[in-house]
Amino acid sequence: MDNRKASSQGLENPPLSRLFIIGPKSLTEEDFRKHFEEYGTIEELWMVKDKGTGDYKGITYIKFSKTSEAAQALEMMNGASLANSSRRIKVMIASSREQGSKRDLNEEEKAQRLFIMCAKSVNEDDLHDYFRQFGELEYVSIIRDKGSGESKGIAYVKFFKFSSAAKAYEECDRKYKPVFAEPRRTEPSFRKAEPRDFPRGNFSNDYSGNTGTVRNLVSSSLAASSSGISEGYTKLTVIASPELNQDQLWKLFDIVPGMDYCQIRYEGGSSRPSRAVGEVVYTSSQWAAHAKEKLHGFEYPPGYRLIVKPDFEGRPDVPESSRKDLLSIAETLAQATSIIEAARLNPASLLNLGNGGHQPNCSVELPDPKPLVHIDEETVARCFVICSPYPLPNPVLRDLFCRFGGLIEVYMLANRNCGYAKYNNQKSAMQAMQTLHGAEVNGVRLKVIKAEEQRKRQRMDAD
Repeated sequence: MDNRKASSQGLENPPLSRLFIIGPKSLTEEDFRKHFEEYGTIEELWMVKDKGTGDYKGITYIKFSKTSEAAQALEMMNGASLANSSRRIKVMIASSREQGSKRDLNEEEKAQRLFIMCAKSVNEDDLHDYFRQFGELEYVSIIRDKGSGESKGIAYVKFFKFSSAAKAYEECDRKYKPVFAEPRRTEPSFRKAEPRDFPRGNFSNDYSGNTGTVRNLVSSSLAASSSGISEGYTKLTVIASPELNQDQLWKLFDIVPGMDYCQIRYEGGSSRPSRAVGEVVYTSSQWAAHAKEKLHGFEYPPGYRLIVKPDFEGRPDVPESSRKDLLSIAETLAQATSIIEAARLNPASLLNLGNGGHQPNCSVELPDPKPLVHIDEETVARCFVICSPYPLPNPVLRDLFCRFGGLIEVYMLANRNCGYAKYNNQKSAMQAMQTLHGAEVNGVRLKVIKAEEQRKRQRMDAD
């Protein structure tokens, strides 16, 4: 039976056991099996090929027999180089069948958070003491009645790592009935928006995670009537964070009806751009003025405000055929963007994926690499690692921190530029801090300090 058809007959069982891999087109099935079979039983390996030419498109799906196997493969192989290729692979959890290609920005949380059943007499400390055997916990939260404060007999347990959550899912007492929790939805409810209600000055986190939500809230009302503003221009210049991409720019300004086309460019150097500059054109000056009024000052992404200025040169003379080409390019960029966003990559961090297995470009002299110790060895010392402005790939981090001996593992926290390095002795951890603190690696500045012995347990309301 065709592997693709076999997988499409139902959802992944067990959950989150299928990986999505982006890599060089020169890789073969043998290359993937050689490196990934080390982590468990591969039930399916599907290399996506062009229907017309039959050429491999650089995208592969690997289905494991256990969630924990997929988790180990993801954490160890993400950013690795296969078959002496100069390009590194990107590994992520594949979208579920019913989800399709749609991804939430906080979807990675699903791989780290369990929803469990528990006795109403159990408290957070009891659950923390039990589940910490499977890995480091970020928090434990029992759902309580808002009125009485009594436990409802259900709770969330969130780990720092996918592999820890997978181990807990498979090995914890069955009385907890664990399932991987869906990503939290923080979008508030609204009455139907009117143009005068469109918020100004602050694009809050509730909106910034999903531009589609904003579109649904306001596009129907904006299509019905405009603000009546008309100032004689149809083109806008948008100055924004360098993290803004073409697809996001399109979705933001397409909220206002009448957008003809948009294009984005980056200034300040290709390796580390200082800002994004967008050009957005509307079919009428009325809608262009309305977009300027409503989107100027929005915070997107969080921490960066959009600057929207009118361009009085008017609408450029763009032939209809060129406009269609631009739309086609925009669609292609949107598809590429969805992959980059799903991978949680900063555009600048893509440069580090091409390291090719060579020694990292470090501002300080490094000792020779030493082998990692076994993952089950006791953690005696931990370093807290901060990467600025973006996280380094896992293989680069391992290459750096293994050079002092006794390294158990090093990892970044999900969706953050900080993480931990664990050692089986104090001397190695001290040497790592003394050598790497303040160093610059592949353009990334490191801060390496002693981690707190006991992380403060967080109490979170997970309504």
